[in-house]
Amino acid sequence: MGDDITISTCEGKRRPQFLYRAIHSQYAGHGLEARGMNAVQPDALDFQIHLENHLDWPNRNLSPFLSVTSDLNKAVRLCRMFKAQHRTDVQLLMVDTQKPGWEHNTQRLWDLKELVRTFGLEWKPYYSDEYLIEQSIPWESLLFRMDWDEKAEANYEDYETFRIRWPRQR
Repeated sequence: MGDDITISTCEGKRRPQFLYRAIHSQYAGHGLEARGMNAVQPDALDFQIHLENHLDWPNRNLSPFLSVTSDLNKAVRLCRMFKAQHRTDVQLLMVDTQKPGWEHNTQRLWDLKELVRTFGLEWKPYYSDEYLIEQSIPWESLLFRMDWDEKAEANYEDYETFRIRWPRQR
């Protein structure tokens, strides 16, 4: 047996309030559910395997995780990448982790940089500001869902200006 490893979820002040997610039409559950929702349950024995599979983008195995970021600019770059790949229904989501609906025993939030460090995985720059949500994002926490189209692209100047203009509806 190897050494015991302790991993902690993001709670209290370590839990970012706002998170962003770029999605397209091929994402499960309108972008709010993991590909392996209810089919894959990470436990102490296979957590690292699920983590490594999730981080391997070409791997399309079922994953219990959804990737989100605390960096709006990163989410916008992903929307742009999806558009360049001719994906359909590209959208930008904003989630409030303080809103009701979170089941903290099944919708746990993990800081990716802490997981990479804890498991001794290779660091990649695009892991910065990334978090993993287990299973799903509660609908109640979705602040808005914006189609990433020409109008959104034209109105995106930088984080502060965009945030002020951001639509308040879902």
